Amino acid sequence: MQLQNAQRGLGLWGWVFVLSVIGFVAMITLQLVPIYLAELAIQKVVKQTANDPVNASAPIATLRNNMRTRWDVEGITTLDVNQITLEKYGAGRALCYDYEAKAELFANISLVVHFEQKYPMPGGGGIE
Repeated sequence: MQLQNAQRGLGLWGWVFVLSVIGFVAMITLQLVPIYLAELAIQKVVKQTANDPVNASAPIATLRNNMRTRWDVEGITTLDVNQITLEKYGAGRALCYDYEAKAELFANISLVVHFEQKYPMPGGGGIE
């Protein structure tokens, strides 16, 4: 004899599991989105500064002062403008940064995201 009332769909514990997984992924996403939006703002400012031909042979102090104003306008707080370095890159030079951003999940569990970028400066001379 065949059962007529076979269970279909998720039971209570199935729904609890599915909703907890969705909630956990949403919590991680809500913590990581601001970090990546800040990184995009940093990339934009540093890339535009590196690509500006006026800055090709400017000293690092001048470059940082130029970026500091844009830093304030963009509201960047995850990286200090003084952490931007000028390094030798091939025959020229490049603006570089390397930092980690941290987001607290809960209790003593955190997410750490590492960012490292190098933006070559066209026509840049050597390093001072």
